[in-house]
Amino acid sequence: MELPVSEETKKNLMAKGTWTRGLYMLLFIVVNAFVRLAIQLIALVQFLLSLMTSGPNPKLVELGQSLSKFAFQIMMFVTYNTDSKPYPFDEVWPVAENAATPAKVVEK
Repeated sequence: MELPVSEETKKNLMAKGTWTRGLYMLLFIVVNAFVRLAIQLIALVQFLLSLMTSGPNPKLVELGQSLSKFAFQIMMFVTYNTDSKPYPFDEVWPVAENAATPAKVVEK
């Protein structure tokens, strides 16, 4: 028993571009898992640093912002919101903005 398949579906199943995008999506989903882990570790380190010093480390603020923007690029690609592949394919590495002034610890 053969299921009826439209010509459009057959064309999409045979399209090299569709499968290529699928492979890129799988790659970036795996990369995103590591990026999210790195962001979580940075958040934990920043919290510990704010307990021991007067505030967060500016370099880690910059790294956290860049990684967050990279994760955003990945999510936009894998959810079909953009056709631009994230860094290092179509996009440049996301640069942190205004990272020179990290958030201050609020005292009560």
